[in-house]
Amino acid sequence: MELAHLPVPSPLHITIFESRREPGGRTRSFVDPATGDTLDNGQHLLMRSYLHTLHYLRTIDALHLVKSQKGLNVHYYIKGEETPYRLKLPAHLPMPFNLGLGMLTSDILALFEKIAAGRFGLAVMFLNADKHAKDLTCAQLFAKYRQPETLIQKLWEPLVLGTMNTPIDKASAQVFVNIVRTIFFRDHRFSRLLFPTAGLGDLLVDPAVKYLTERDHTFIFGAQITNIFERHGKIYVERKDADTEVFDALIYSSTSYENPVLPEQLLPTMPKLGFSPIINAYLWLDKEILHHPITGFIGTSIQWVFPKPSNYTKQLISCTVSAGENLVDLTNEEIIEIFWKDICATVPNADSAKILRSQVIKEKRATVLLTPALQHARPHMHTSIPNLVLAGDLVQNALPMTIEGAVRNGQHAAKALRKYLFPEHEENYFLSASMKSSKR
Repeated sequence: MELAHLPVPSPLHITIFESRREPGGRTRSFVDPATGDTLDNGQHLLMRSYLHTLHYLRTIDALHLVKSQKGLNVHYYIKGEETPYRLKLPAHLPMPFNLGLGMLTSDILALFEKIAAGRFGLAVMFLNADKHAKDLTCAQLFAKYRQPETLIQKLWEPLVLGTMNTPIDKASAQVFVNIVRTIFFRDHRFSRLLFPTAGLGDLLVDPAVKYLTERDHTFIFGAQITNIFERHGKIYVERKDADTEVFDALIYSSTSYENPVLPEQLLPTMPKLGFSPIINAYLWLDKEILHHPITGFIGTSIQWVFPKPSNYTKQLISCTVSAGENLVDLTNEEIIEIFWKDICATVPNADSAKILRSQVIKEKRATVLLTPALQHARPHMHTSIPNLVLAGDLVQNALPMTIEGAVRNGQHAAKALRKYLFPEHEENYFLSASMKSSKR
């Protein structure tokens, strides 16, 4: 479900059909009954480069629920090494000087790795990488630019997995180049991480529902739509056990577009999809073992760990593995054993802590596999039916399937239909709002 602030004349009424019984999709939260702690369905990172998401949060009055780093600062543990490492970009320097100094002073990379990373960064910065990236996977692009395997393991692969949820031997190199350019070469603030101070439901979903219901728009949950078709310039929506409804315009949004309920003439534009899982696990510990808001793990099954607030115990940590195809069919007990073994083998004194409770959440179809072929085949927002547009994170925007991509597509779709319905009120609202948010 994509929601956007749309300054339009008062006669506009919006109806939101949601197939689930509750809003939120993959960004929902729930309360763990045994501890009373709020858990997210999965770990989602936000970044300062998420201009459309920041505008969305400001619109629904939820921006105060995120806290920004002063500069990118990530701690790492490498399997077999006792000393933790850190990658930190100075907050006070403009790009690309902050990136250059951060890479030079980082203790996680050897000198030859820093040189190779700098060579690749220059190719991205000056657009040279684009001519090679279009039809390549990330692994092929790294080979093209002679990136050392150790550098790929420490820096590039975690970034690919964390942003695209696709293995490097399958992930679109063009999308990865776009990610690197956006985060590191447009604004020195864009690489900063944003940490929610509330559950994703309280941050992204509940305020939006409140915002729309207060303006007398309609939500229909558990909506089983069976058919959508266009006739004489109107959009007809048929639902199971409900009367057919007629609308002036429609935004169709889905998490995957697999088996979409769309007019027949639009179905050939939908690509065939593969999916990639994400494994999340929450561990309640009897003592605090991690002291930073984000910790990366290299050479282990576990990839990222985030401490979370808890009223139940000393520390609650959220563990995440992207593209976890090798773990998804294991039992919850086996996954917890693997994660805890990785933590104890890397974090000093972790083995003195005890797990009081655990919760595993598997998203077997968390995102689509963003291969080079799929990147070319992603559907575009506009369709052959002018008053029916597409949203959702799969719609082509040169970005991966993230919160920012979904919000951006939702806002652009809303703007397109606003222009269709009220051409006399056209204005560049979303661009001005997004640029304004970048100056905070």
